[in-house]
Amino acid sequence: MLFWGLWMRFLAVTFAAISFAASAAQAADMRDCNAPSGNADLSNITLGEVTTPKVGFVADESQKAGCPSADAKCQKKAFVVAQNMVLFDNGTAKTGYVCATYIGKTGRETDGWLPMAALKSVAAPKPDWIGKWKRDTSANIEIKRKSASAADLDGDAMWPGQSGSPNVGDISVTIDPRQTVQGFGTASDEQTQTAYGKGDPQACAVIMKQLGPYLFASDNNTCGGMNVTFSGIYVKR
Repeated sequence: MLFWGLWMRFLAVTFAAISFAASAAQAADMRDCNAPSGNADLSNITLGEVTTPKVGFVADESQKAGCPSADAKCQKKAFVVAQNMVLFDNGTAKTGYVCATYIGKTGRETDGWLPMAALKSVAAPKPDWIGKWKRDTSANIEIKRKSASAADLDGDAMWPGQSGSPNVGDISVTIDPRQTVQGFGTASDEQTQTAYGKGDPQACAVIMKQLGPYLFASDNNTCGGMNVTFSGIYVKR
């Protein structure tokens, strides 16, 4: 597992805290959706199925005043159709809208508000962790089964940087593929895997949830170099 020095971890944690505070302050004033954001145990991350023939994504309040709403001015060009599967944050319902993500067969990701009336929550299907997962062009996770109760998870992520020299990070842990939610922490030696929330708070920690075609991940921004993160939504490739 690749980790960096104390100073780099301090800067990363500080940067993440500042960014989180700024995002929280913005969310308090405006109904914005960049992508679903997981809570501590990811219980808010939900799989949904589109139930109407066609439904469009809806603009943020910062894009157009009074949105999200059914007003025509709020409608965006991007849309989903019946039986499309999305991930959404069930804690973001605001005037009947939820913050959701859809990733199509080409890998294109669309994030934004969808009317809850056009979705139905899908009970968590049997976990299907095994395989190769990809998030945009900067993070990959591969999971190989070891036994009925154990699988090896290896991931790599990068941030291109501004000087042509990318920052990178990687993770290598064991998970239980029978569980929908998996998490791990890292001990102070920066190598030993621990239970999620039990490791060194300044070392890498990741929690993941596997639902249907999606794998949702959230880390603590200390799993590699500056700006490197495994957080986001992955699909199999």
